Amino acid sequence: MSRKTTAVAKARIVVVQNGVRFALLSRKNAPGKRKHNGLEMLGGHLDENESPIEALLRELREEERTGELARIAEAGAPGFDTRIVDQAPHHLFELTITHEQYLSLEADSGESLGFEMLTERDLANGRIEAELTPRTRKILRVFGVIANERQ
Repeated sequence: MSRKTTAVAKARIVVVQNGVRFALLSRKNAPGKRKHNGLEMLGGHLDENESPIEALLRELREEERTGELARIAEAGAPGFDTRIVDQAPHHLFELTITHEQYLSLEADSGESLGFEMLTERDLANGRIEAELTPRTRKILRVFGVIANERQ
C-alpha cells in the first residue's frame, strides 16, 4: 500500500435537475469518529507519486460502487483549483452530472451511508453547515463556496 500524502483531491459534484443546480455530498460512514454521519465531498488524500486526477479517480472508484463518477471525471478531464487548507494543498475538481446519472450511483457502504443532493443555495447560505464534516466545512470556506464564519 502506498503512503498517503497531506495533499487532498476532492470533487465538487453538481447535479442538474430541471435547470436547478444541486450539490452532491456523501453521508460519511465512520462509526466512533467525529465525522460519522456528516456530509462531505467525495475524494481524499493523494498517495505518494500520485497526481491530483489519479487520486480523484481512485477515490471516486472507492466511494461509488458503479464506477460512473470516475468514468464521468475521466471522460470530462475536469480542471481543478488548488488552495491551501490546514497547511496542505487541496485540489478541488468540479463535475457536473445529470439527475439520471445521479440516480444510477451507488454509495459504497464501507465509506458512505448514502449520497444526498442539497441545493447549492442551502450550501452557500450555511443552512446545512452544521451537518458538514469539519474538513469539508473548511474546504468549502477556503474555496468560497460557503461564507466564512461570522465574526
